[in-house]
Amino acid sequence: MRLPSADASAWPAPASLGDPIGSGAPWLLCLTTRGLVVMCSDWTTTGWGRSEMRRIGMTIEEKRVLHREYMRVWRANNPERVREISRRYKISHPDIIRKALYKWRSKHREIAVEINRRWRERHPKENRESQIASIEKWNAKYPEKVLANKIAQRLIPIGSVCERCGGIAKHRHHPNYSKPLEVIHLCHNCHMLLHRSMEVGK
Repeated sequence: MRLPSADASAWPAPASLGDPIGSGAPWLLCLTTRGLVVMCSDWTTTGWGRSEMRRIGMTIEEKRVLHREYMRVWRANNPERVREISRRYKISHPDIIRKALYKWRSKHREIAVEINRRWRERHPKENRESQIASIEKWNAKYPEKVLANKIAQRLIPIGSVCERCGGIAKHRHHPNYSKPLEVIHLCHNCHMLLHRSMEVGK
């Protein structure tokens, strides 16, 4: 960590953390020559070293509560830094971000659908360009699937009943893309659920 200037008058004012651990005394987030530290008015200035936490008699849960509050204040006071850290993390960990987003959307499907709908309404041009780019990328990545779908669309009419739930069939599903004429007629929801279960099983 880059240490601040020795001129204390140039340091920012301490940020109050309140009393998140019920110690009976307020805690402050301060900038010192040791870097960012927390300080309680009843105790000596401490950093986050394990021996120092033990010296002032804090339990593990109290450390966690205080650290969470410390991070909340830090994020609120450094929004640009938070955005930059988040941007770099997304670039360097795309697989982790993709899996986390998929998990969140699976648990909050209605919220995700509403967020996507609002974005499409606010950005019609970007949405269209994104759709075209996504389709082109998918076609280039899965040429066998594209060919099987085209053959099925030309030669096999969609059945009237979904083979899983009995609803109105709208899609043709290929269990094996090397056999384009062997399809299962499904409604939209059953088709999406089937593909999700296949992805989870991989």
